[in-house]
Amino acid sequence: MQRIFRCIRNRRGQSVLELGLALPILLLLVIGMFDIGLYVYKHTLANEAARAGARMAVVSLDNAKVEEAMNNAAPLVLEDKVPTLPPVTRAKGDEVKVAIEGKHPLITPMFGAMLGADSMNRVVVRGEATMRME
Repeated sequence: MQRIFRCIRNRRGQSVLELGLALPILLLLVIGMFDIGLYVYKHTLANEAARAGARMAVVSLDNAKVEEAMNNAAPLVLEDKVPTLPPVTRAKGDEVKVAIEGKHPLITPMFGAMLGADSMNRVVVRGEATMRME
């Protein structure tokens, strides 16, 4: 009878040990998937903000309106965002290129190293769009 209880107790210990070894890896993968998903989401929003800014730049010569359109399309999405605005003098048929660049903080340092993060574990997210003046 005591042998049976010892075997059961040993199996429980083995299960706890296996869980202890596998759980950190599983958590890193789940958090990493969340992290990469958030990075892709912010990259998409940066592209959308650049597209909205380019659309405003082709219908208006006012760069303040271009920057406002970019901020409305993606408010408070990126840290340290820097818009690249087109020149104020533009003529019909000219290509207008608008870009936005910012930083996205990552949770997992392992994925930060893979994506080329800086010392604060932030990666650059960049969106750009090109349209012709109307």
